[in-house]
Amino acid sequence: MALTKIDDRGLKTPIDLLDNEKIRLGTGNDLELYHNGTDTHLDNDTGELALRSDRIRLRGKTGNETLAFFEEDAACELYYDNVKRFETHSEGTYHYGHSTFIIGDEGESAQLFLHADDGDDNADKWKLVASAGGPFYLQNYTSGSWESNLIAYGNGAVELYHNNSKKLETTSSGTTTT
Repeated sequence: MALTKIDDRGLKTPIDLLDNEKIRLGTGNDLELYHNGTDTHLDNDTGELALRSDRIRLRGKTGNETLAFFEEDAACELYYDNVKRFETHSEGTYHYGHSTFIIGDEGESAQLFLHADDGDDNADKWKLVASAGGPFYLQNYTSGSWESNLIAYGNGAVELYHNNSKKLETTSSGTTTT
């Protein structure tokens, strides 16, 4: 029998459901809430699931640790072990901690792109590349393709470029200038 009405007195006792028994909402049962004995599920089959509040805090199971915090017209924060590690702000993002890792897939390079001024001009585009083969690159896109400004090799040479042409290189015996 479907519950069709809760009067102004509300419910006098909790609603207890066994594992895998669902609370379903919507004409087509589009939203379901249930516990399967291990995990709790909130399933939304159609459209957007909207949590509406001016502030939302996601906490760990004891309620003592913040996992994420979101505030309307303000910061979005992500935490690791109750310590803020990432935050958005009006100027961009903050990354907290002594290290930030950008890791390429196996056999692939790791790249960090930096675009100034909305990246709307080629000269605004720069990237740092740790290549899978070992060298590290500082490159720009001024002439419409990626050109190296600096290439550094682990335990080896450092090369400086002007207009994609090598001009200075360190060697085991000193430097070479072109």
